[in-house]
Amino acid sequence: MTTIETQNLTKSILALQGDKRVIIVDNDSPNDAGNILKNYFLNNKQVDVLLTNSNMGFAKGNNIGYKVALKYNPKFVVILNSDIELIQDDLIAKIDNVYAETKFAVMGPSIVVPETGMKQNPKRMELYSKSELINRRHKLKLKLRNKKKLRIRSFFKQFKLLRKAYLKSQKNNVENILNNTEVGILHGAFVVFSEQFITNFNEPFDNRTFFYFEMEILGIRLKQKGLKSVYSPSVKVLHHQNLSTKKAFKGEYEKTIFQINNMIDSINVCLNYFE
Repeated sequence: MTTIETQNLTKSILALQGDKRVIIVDNDSPNDAGNILKNYFLNNKQVDVLLTNSNMGFAKGNNIGYKVALKYNPKFVVILNSDIELIQDDLIAKIDNVYAETKFAVMGPSIVVPETGMKQNPKRMELYSKSELINRRHKLKLKLRNKKKLRIRSFFKQFKLLRKAYLKSQKNNVENILNNTEVGILHGAFVVFSEQFITNFNEPFDNRTFFYFEMEILGIRLKQKGLKSVYSPSVKVLHHQNLSTKKAFKGEYEKTIFQINNMIDSINVCLNYFE
């Protein structure tokens, strides 16, 4: 977590029209960001800053913040990354309008990475099948075995132009998806949880995961309860992607190994829902 982007995001949330409160969870950032933010917002009654004693990962860290948010009896809880940029002053009203129309349990907005133009929502229209997950896990394990190829790919990912070209090639084809469409898997950078979700679940994410596949698992849990996961491009945010994760690693190779190992672990958790 970087302090400046978190301060700016918090200020932009507080400037939104409508009722709001901010819960900041610092997941044991190595740059003392938590204490800096705690002191910065010390006298602001609309901001709570929570510090964890260790890096608990995406699921546990966000679950902690979610449970604190529930103490304020909210209609919606929004979980968002600190590298999100808000671009709609009437964001809260827009969320309210989508809920009035769809009664969603979970909603995801249009999320665009401005540096590449990549549209991140929805991640996938349908949930993964058991066979797809097993096949993906197998491919990830094969990647780990071929360390030489992995190092070469990691080396080239360091070059910004090549990385930007690759990300552009991965753009989601979402232009033809209608507003307020039910989807299987949303992106985790900005997620809205409604009272429909709050009354059915104690927490949003499976604590057995550390990073990755949290939203895939959430999609399965929603389906099991017969609840709606909705994509609504009328709500829009920007995502300056992956800044905090990049700062945690010395190089692309170490980051790639971390990603693959955690993806495998999370897929194993995901497969438990098929038993």
